[in-house]
Amino acid sequence: MEGLCLTETGNDYAMIDGTKTKVDCQDVLGRYNADKFNSVCGTLVKAADNLSAFLESIQAVNNGCGSPEVQAASV
Repeated sequence: MEGLCLTETGNDYAMIDGTKTKVDCQDVLGRYNADKFNSVCGTLVKAADNLSAFLESIQAVNNGCGSPEVQAASV
């Protein structure tokens, strides 16, 4: 498995016995939180992505360069 792919955002999995297995995000952060599992908490990745998009839109509005839709949504 080569890094995080955009299609993995929102998916939580770990490599268990050489097989990519869907697991709960809590398990990724706990039981499978070791390099040997090559696990991804896609739920956390998606939340971070949403937060960064929100912060970027606020910054754009503060800088005076947001689309009318972004400016209306920030009110």
